[in-house]
Amino acid sequence: LSFTLDGIAGFEFGNVIETNWLPDRFIETKSGKPKLVFTVTTVSHDLSGNDWTTTVNTICRTNVSI
Repeated sequence: LSFTLDGIAGFEFGNVIETNWLPDRFIETKSGKPKLVFTVTTVSHDLSGNDWTTTVNTICRTNVSI
């Protein structure tokens, strides 16, 4: 999963991101926990003109805390 959004601080290497943008079979188990999570691998910022954007790259992994 890779996404770019308006500039934001706070994402760091190793942060875990959950999303509901996946098909239902990947989102929740019976306990309500997601089956898949995404771990942040890189964060980059771009300042261009009067615009700040942040790009976050992740890798997908199974949720071991289920």
